[in-house]
Amino acid sequence: MHKDLPRDPLWEPLFYNSMVYGGLINQVFPRMYSKEEFAQIKAKVLLILGDKEAIYNDLYSAIQSARELIPNVKVEIISAAHHITAVANPEKVNQKLLEFFAE
Repeated sequence: MHKDLPRDPLWEPLFYNSMVYGGLINQVFPRMYSKEEFAQIKAKVLLILGDKEAIYNDLYSAIQSARELIPNVKVEIISAAHHITAVANPEKVNQKLLEFFAE
């Protein structure tokens, strides 16, 4: 799960407990959206992904799909980060968010 990334002693117990003791509502199982639903997004979208992302088989294929499906998507890849980028590299994620909102 960590792929040589530092462990987060505050986040990990919270995540573990929500997965073990929580119901499906607070677990991380997002529904899949259709191509038509993605195409309806009118707002600018910031997609932040970690370069150590392990959920997608091919990170760059996922990025290409996002660019094809979401009309106004901006993709940022955060180095030394996994799926939970804000935990792995909060300073860089915050910087990218501030830049995006300033546009």
